[in-house]
Amino acid sequence: PRGEENQPAVWNGLATGTGALTVGKIYIGHNSSAGGSGAPAGAGTVTLTAGTVTASSGGNGTINYATIVGDQNPGTLTVDGAGTTYTTNGMTVGYGDDLAQSATFNLTNGAKVTVNGGRNLAIGETAGGGVGIPGQVDIQGGTLKIGGILQVGLAAPYSSYTQTGGAASSDN
Repeated sequence: PRGEENQPAVWNGLATGTGALTVGKIYIGHNSSAGGSGAPAGAGTVTLTAGTVTASSGGNGTINYATIVGDQNPGTLTVDGAGTTYTTNGMTVGYGDDLAQSATFNLTNGAKVTVNGGRNLAIGETAGGGVGIPGQVDIQGGTLKIGGILQVGLAAPYSSYTQTGGAASSDN
């Protein structure tokens, strides 16, 4: 799929891919009102191996970032394998107001993720001052580069960042 800036790529269900994909925004596990896409709400899981994804849109504020994993519904993004790259203008892992939901981002086996544009990696964010959705980030042997700040548990308790291998850095 190829998304436009105002028509994000939305995954509710399971997607596994290799190759190259360029979109404006990506939502994985999605609330039907997110981005005005009109897609049905539901849980989503995306696994990227041996490929390249670029999410090039995104503005300021966690709901406007180019990648949102778990927007009011469960979402999982796994970027796996040497030579696999994922580049995004901001990433939110866990966005909404429901502690029963969860969002997960896994970076494994030599893959590389870059959060560009001075944007943050926000884990466990809220929609409108509520309790948030817990987000988990697990780095196991990959490389994470953040152009902004790593923010863990902004609103949601039980959010976490775990690194058991690989490298992570931030410009701030």
